[in-house]
Amino acid sequence: TIGYLPQDPPPAGDRTLWDDVSAQFAGLMRRADELRRLEEQMADPLAYEQALAEYGPLQAAFEAAGGYDWELRVRQVLTGLGFPPAEHHLPLAYLSGGQRTRGLLARLLLQEPDLLLMDEPTNHLDLQATEWLESVLLQWRGSMVVVSHDRYFLDRVANRIWELASQRLDAYRGNYSHFSLQRTMRRERQLEEWKRQQQYIAKEQEYIRRNIAGQNTRQAQGRRTRL
Repeated sequence: TIGYLPQDPPPAGDRTLWDDVSAQFAGLMRRADELRRLEEQMADPLAYEQALAEYGPLQAAFEAAGGYDWELRVRQVLTGLGFPPAEHHLPLAYLSGGQRTRGLLARLLLQEPDLLLMDEPTNHLDLQATEWLESVLLQWRGSMVVVSHDRYFLDRVANRIWELASQRLDAYRGNYSHFSLQRTMRRERQLEEWKRQQQYIAKEQEYIRRNIAGQNTRQAQGRRTRL
């Protein structure tokens, strides 16, 4: 599965923040309703045995899927991303674009996709929320690709940097600090290679200039062709 956090805020829609973030737990909610229905049936002596036989496996599956703690997880993620409890059940239409983007990030973190794509995820986060997100991503079990200008955030969560510049895409191992050092060293090597190349070209051009009309015309023409 792939999760994507764009920079542009998602549409408001007509749901509350809580309903939107917890939408992926709809299956657990249905199982909870079924468990309550079976509990009511077990109050009837005539239906008790059949209801109990269905209840056991359903409850075990419900617990294994996180049915008893999903609400706690939603509260923790919303609070971690800077939503106080009083805002958890606000309609999305009442929220700013930045708040809706944070809400989408909360939903993606709860979904735990195999690949998480994030475009400037810290744009709408304060320092405390950014540090909380860093702690979550450091334990992330899947893969993630982050586009960010926050070098301190990249220092904390990245282990490989891709730089797109001058129509080139270069890969560097390590966090942002390692990337910065490696990029400087790579550019110094490239500059030295360019200088050596320019010296070689200048030397060849001088040879061609001196010999193009003399006894070494053929050699001079060959060198000019190679250049």
